[in-house]
Amino acid sequence: MKRVFIGSTLGCVLWASTVIAMAQSAPDLPSAQEREQTQSQLRQRRQALQEAYKQDIRQCYQEFDVTDCLSRAREKRIAAHTVLRKEELRLSEIERQVKAQETKARLDERNSPEKQAEAQAQRDQAQQDSQARAQSNAQKNADATQLGKGRAAYDKKQQQAQEHRAELQQRLKDNAKSSAAPLPLPSGAK
Repeated sequence: MKRVFIGSTLGCVLWASTVIAMAQSAPDLPSAQEREQTQSQLRQRRQALQEAYKQDIRQCYQEFDVTDCLSRAREKRIAAHTVLRKEELRLSEIERQVKAQETKARLDERNSPEKQAEAQAQRDQAQQDSQARAQSNAQKNADATQLGKGRAAYDKKQQQAQEHRAELQQRLKDNAKSSAAPLPLPSGAK
C-alpha cells in the first residue's frame, strides 16, 4: 500500500514538475485552462497526502512502537508537503507573471497612440462644448439684460402714464371746484 502511494506521489510530483518546468522554460506562459488544471491537481495531491497521512497514523496504532511510527509518518508528510509547497509556489509565480503581463498589456493598450489621440479628441470636444455653452449663456445674459432695459423703459412709460392720469384727474377735480357757482333760482319760482 505504501509503495503504491509513494509511486503515485512520485509520478504526480514528476509530472507536475515537468509541467511547471516547461512553463518556466517556455517564453509563453501556460493558458488559464492549463493553470487551473495544474492547480486542481495540486489540490488533489494535497488531499491525497492528507488521506495517506491519516492512513499511516491508523497503521501506526496497529504497531508496537507507536511513537516512532508517528514520527516517521509526520516526517514523511512534512517532506511531501514541502515538495508540494514548492510546486504551489512555482504555480503562484506563474500566476503573478500572467497577471503582470495582462496588466502590462492593458497599460500598453491604454497608452497606445490611438487611445491617446482618442482621449485627446474627447477632451478637445468637451472643451469646445464647454466654450459653446459659455457663449450661449453669455448671449442669454446679454439678451436678458437688453430685455431688462426694455422692461425698464416700459415700466417708466407706464409710470409716466399713471402720473399723467393722476394729474388729469386732479385738474378735473380742481376745475370742478373752481367753476362758477350755480345760477340763482328765479325769484318767482319759489
